[in-house]
Amino acid sequence: MKDLLRQKLKAIRQDIMDRQSKEDAIFRRLFLLLKEFDVDKTIFIYQSFDSEVETRRIINELKKLNYKILIPKVDNNFIMSAVDLVTGEIFIKTPSITITPLLGFNKDLHRIGFGKGCYDNYFKNHSHTIKIGIAFDEQLCNFSPQSHDVVLDYILTPMLEYCGADNCRQI
Repeated sequence: MKDLLRQKLKAIRQDIMDRQSKEDAIFRRLFLLLKEFDVDKTIFIYQSFDSEVETRRIINELKKLNYKILIPKVDNNFIMSAVDLVTGEIFIKTPSITITPLLGFNKDLHRIGFGKGCYDNYFKNHSHTIKIGIAFDEQLCNFSPQSHDVVLDYILTPMLEYCGADNCRQI
């Protein structure tokens, strides 16, 4: 079931119209949200590829704001670690904030990824990180999460910030 949904969501994400203006809105929304957190400036963020929400601009802005930037490194067993973008060293502590990609999401803040469990496993071992998904509004879908799926704290789209079951706001 989820594999068919993943295929559909990949096609939806690939065909996003007006991508640049939507990514600009996500960028603004993310930096407004980051101002709300009183945490150290350590952030774990994916490096976008294919049709994911672009993160190069986000990473460049985080550098300007003196964040310590960590990026994912996944081994052959699909175990994900956070590595320092500058030094390449594995970061063992829990980052303050994690920004995650997703193929789809529901209003209960569950995400659908690529199905390898990399982020779910990472979040189970780093439960105190603030988990933020970034996506396009078109990626909202209905699905039943599995028992191992980890709930995000926020999902940001161009139009809305989801921050709890049936709780969203425009910022």
